[in-house]
Amino acid sequence: MSRTAHDSPKMIRETLCVAQSGISALMRGGEAGLEHHMERLGRLIDLMDLMRPVGNDGKHGSRHTPWCGCER
Repeated sequence: MSRTAHDSPKMIRETLCVAQSGISALMRGGEAGLEHHMERLGRLIDLMDLMRPVGNDGKHGSRHTPWCGCER
């Protein structure tokens, strides 16, 4: 397993959102005790949004940061 991450902030955020959706589906199905995972994933998504901000439309556009992964 590589110790270097080659995934962009966008890819990581997408994976976190998929994981959060999966946990949400489990909770709707009656699975209990997952709230802290939902909250933790939400905090990670918020941190990714600081690295690669998106607008109300969900688009990154020209909201570049030193960490967004875009070639400017």
